[in-house]
Amino acid sequence: MKVLKNFIYNFLYKVLTIILPFITIPYVTRIFSPNIMGSYNYTASITTYFTMFGMLGIVTYGSNQVAKVSHKGKEEVSHTFSSIYYFQLMTTGIATLCYLLYILLFPGRYQQYFLVQIFSLLSIMLDISWLFQGVEDFKNIVIRNTLVKISSVACIFLFIKIPSDIYLYILIMSLSSMISQGVMWLNVKNYVSLVKVSMKEVLSNFRPTLSFFLPQVSITIYNTLDRIILGSLSSVFDVGIYTQAVNINSILISLVATLSAVLLPRMTNLYAQGKHEEVQRVMSSSMLFNSIITFPTVFGMLLVSQEFVHLFLGRQYAESYVAINIVVFALIPIAFSEIVGRQTLIPTDNVKLFTASVMSGAVVSIVLNMLAIPLFGYRGAAVTLVVVETVVCVLMTYFARRYLNILELLKVAVKPLIISILVGTVVFITFEVISIQNDFLKIILKIILYGIVYLGLLIITKTVSKSEISMLRRR
Repeated sequence: MKVLKNFIYNFLYKVLTIILPFITIPYVTRIFSPNIMGSYNYTASITTYFTMFGMLGIVTYGSNQVAKVSHKGKEEVSHTFSSIYYFQLMTTGIATLCYLLYILLFPGRYQQYFLVQIFSLLSIMLDISWLFQGVEDFKNIVIRNTLVKISSVACIFLFIKIPSDIYLYILIMSLSSMISQGVMWLNVKNYVSLVKVSMKEVLSNFRPTLSFFLPQVSITIYNTLDRIILGSLSSVFDVGIYTQAVNINSILISLVATLSAVLLPRMTNLYAQGKHEEVQRVMSSSMLFNSIITFPTVFGMLLVSQEFVHLFLGRQYAESYVAINIVVFALIPIAFSEIVGRQTLIPTDNVKLFTASVMSGAVVSIVLNMLAIPLFGYRGAAVTLVVVETVVCVLMTYFARRYLNILELLKVAVKPLIISILVGTVVFITFEVISIQNDFLKIILKIILYGIVYLGLLIITKTVSKSEISMLRRR
């Protein structure tokens, strides 16, 4: 029952994090130009590296260590918590000092942007979300973060009015992060107390955190380095255009990845019991439903991207639709990576292979971005993103081949792919013939037509069987 409650809290929070950008981004992008937002995105990407190195792999490591001793009583949990938190204070303190030195030694034209974001560094000093994850108190995390997020949205609408408010906007974003971490301490006494721990024990946390840190570094590199290279070798305008496309794509990714998060515990259990035939059946169903969601999402976004950008981001971000039309194809390898990576390599204790795949993607990202961005700007970064996700997917597929029948899984995806392309073609031709000027109306009608025809063809072709639906129900 506790697991179900935690799932519900996390699901509702994820829904909130998807909805809120649709409320704030149209407002913010009409106040701040691509150059202004690009400057913020560029500096935020650099700041992310300092926060990442400050936290090492403490969030994952800390929650694991707390979970291991959570049944042994408050005294044991307090000792473990104190050891890890003192280590966190050391690493985050060093990261904050390095950040201040960076600002002083390399001031540049973005110094004010960096100075306001100092609160992001201070917030990671207070971050004890890993404690509550370890004791499985997701309710506390979700409720407090929800209240802070809603408050920050209210502050944006109340105080952000003109382009010169960009520093106030950054302050709201940074302070909300610090406040959300700070309020967690109000409930900490229910679980732990800070106790004395030897320096030797504190420092002993360094080596194990590195194993959790390496995959995090790799993911951060190819999620943020493209924007840093864009800002350095191209322009902050390109950063602004590209970042909005990536942000929209991230919302779509969270939709595609939902099923994977639900199936992970099931897959871990099946692998542990050696039920390999059932693993293949569940994977086939997972592949089918992932394909049914992913392909229409990709082709649907291609159909509405231009109108969506005009309506959602505003005319000054008009070029973002070009970047969206490229990065949206990354959804396909990402969806398959969820199956061969998160649902296969991790449950079978092949974290090293998972990490190797992600690190290879990071290396490819650095090389291709350095070559493509000076020549093609944000278009080069967008194409690189798709290539990187494809490389990661191919490597994970190769490593997972001994556990899954890859060819059979690919066959499962063929029918949804063909139907999605066919329906997309029908909708495209229809709206080439019919002229509708209102962007909102055009988007709604395209979605309705696509949805009706797509669902109709799924039913007619019997793409989903009753056994596959019942398999997911049993989950």
